[in-house]
Amino acid sequence: MIDAGGSLSGRERHCCFLNVGEQRFANASSATGFDLADDGRSVGLIDWDFDGDLDMWIANRTAPRLRLLRNENDNGHHYIAVRLEGRQCNRDAIGTRVEVVLEDAPSQNSENPIRRQFKTVRAGEGFQAQSSRWLHFGLGPHDRVQELTVRWPDGTINVLTDLAADRHYQIVQGANVAKPFSPAIDATVLATAKPQLQPSSDQARVVLSLRVPAPTLNYSRLDGSATQHQQNDRPLLLNLWASWCRPCLSELNEFSQRYRDIEAAGLDILALNVEQLGSQPTDERSTLQAFVGQRDWPFQTGFLQEKFYDQLSVIYGTVLHDTRPFPVPTSLLIDRDGWIVAIYRGPVEVETVLADLDLAKAAPDDYFRRSLPFAGRWFELPLEPTIGVGNLGFVAVALDAAGHRREALRYWEGYLSYYDKVPRPTDPAIAAEWDQELAEVLTRELGALYLHAERTQDAIDLYRRVLQIKPDHPLSLFSFGRLLEHLGRRREAIDQYGRLDGGDSSVAISGTVRLALLLAADPDDSLRDGPRAVELATRACQLTRFENVSSLNVLAAALAETGRYEDAAKIMGRAIELTNSSGGQASIASLRELQKQYRSGIPLRMN
Repeated sequence: MIDAGGSLSGRERHCCFLNVGEQRFANASSATGFDLADDGRSVGLIDWDFDGDLDMWIANRTAPRLRLLRNENDNGHHYIAVRLEGRQCNRDAIGTRVEVVLEDAPSQNSENPIRRQFKTVRAGEGFQAQSSRWLHFGLGPHDRVQELTVRWPDGTINVLTDLAADRHYQIVQGANVAKPFSPAIDATVLATAKPQLQPSSDQARVVLSLRVPAPTLNYSRLDGSATQHQQNDRPLLLNLWASWCRPCLSELNEFSQRYRDIEAAGLDILALNVEQLGSQPTDERSTLQAFVGQRDWPFQTGFLQEKFYDQLSVIYGTVLHDTRPFPVPTSLLIDRDGWIVAIYRGPVEVETVLADLDLAKAAPDDYFRRSLPFAGRWFELPLEPTIGVGNLGFVAVALDAAGHRREALRYWEGYLSYYDKVPRPTDPAIAAEWDQELAEVLTRELGALYLHAERTQDAIDLYRRVLQIKPDHPLSLFSFGRLLEHLGRRREAIDQYGRLDGGDSSVAISGTVRLALLLAADPDDSLRDGPRAVELATRACQLTRFENVSSLNVLAAALAETGRYEDAAKIMGRAIELTNSSGGQASIASLRELQKQYRSGIPLRMN
């Protein structure tokens, strides 16, 4: 819902419904003072000031994060409050049920039955909320309790009679006595405030807690020729605007008037018009060119290309969880390394951008602390460069899914450079966890993209680097082996597969099968090793309970290499049987051919 432009149910005013009897309720929000515009989530009830009525704490998702609603309704009614302590059951008495029968209530024989109230001690009440463990009973005009029955979770019962109202009582399991409780009231006065909610606005300054690379800055000059912005070791403010947008023009005019200050601060500006998206008639393009030319802006201007817009939209939507088209004006502050620092939705003041330049120069750990809107004490600094933390992995996956594979590749390369900049944990166990995650992500994502782009040497270098970090990483060993095998470098592939020897994961089993196949059927006599191939293939079949056709196939090839042709044919029979039962009719013919080949005493040789 959020990605589609929905909300977290914010700005829904609080409601209070009054039970008026006969299963009907009246909205009493305004009369009770509950009519607040807070983005409320949790409610906890407690007699905070021990005056006999219930007060309310409310936790909100946004400011004010915590609010106390103090009950000052003096209606002259009575109450009784009970706090329980378990001895044979749990000490907090969770699950205990208390029944209160009021004194002087009508008898059961009268028109109205005896008035009874029930309450249970619970461990939670509502979303992320825990009310007080004091059980509070409103007694109305009654000033005594005729009978109070406590049914503990273990089945034991305490019955107490003739209790005076307007008291707090403590009751211990097993003792048929209610001990009056007199709280020591703290004289501390809570500070009160009436925060003013800011009006709804599309204007926002969003500092990315973890920076992400900007797309390649390809755009069109005013004359229509294609170009690419070069960073030149200077940060950049990328501004997107339209000629029909008055806030855009006001903002660009301010940039022009303050350009000396902007240039002195070492900031470049690239203002790209978004009206060239799609097919614009030539005369409209000429009109826009003339429009820009008349302004004589001192910074670089041009037209946004559609592919660049699509990539920006993916980044914008992923980072801000908003897949709607971004508004104009929108500006992005990009540091000298080409990474997005902040997104300004709506007009942004020059002073705001200049103040953020210092943030753009900060190292990752310092940047993360300073990017947050408030100070705090960290339990663990969340800088782990994983796909599940921050935006790098999410944006890369989103770009790949949107068909921008080259930009996705740039993101995974950025992921690797980010990993190099982040301080490593001092705890060896956490550092090892980081390395495991890095090896997994780079092998699955960046390695696959390198291969798709036919950047073979980059893929080889990547696998070697990953295996330097995590020498025993199964997926990297298997992927590297497959690549080497594809390149015809089978001896090196055998070395990589051999490092998987003994593993029982699915990847390790696949590597063992590939290794056994090379040792059994490689055309190079110096590489084949029939007995070892049989050993490896047998273990793979044992781990897969002789129910994996690929493992059985390789075991048959290994047996044939050692001259055990009849055994090889029998194993092929098992493979044919499994294939037939699973409906793989298309491959049965080739399996039968192999079975016939082994019965003829001919071993398997790979092409």
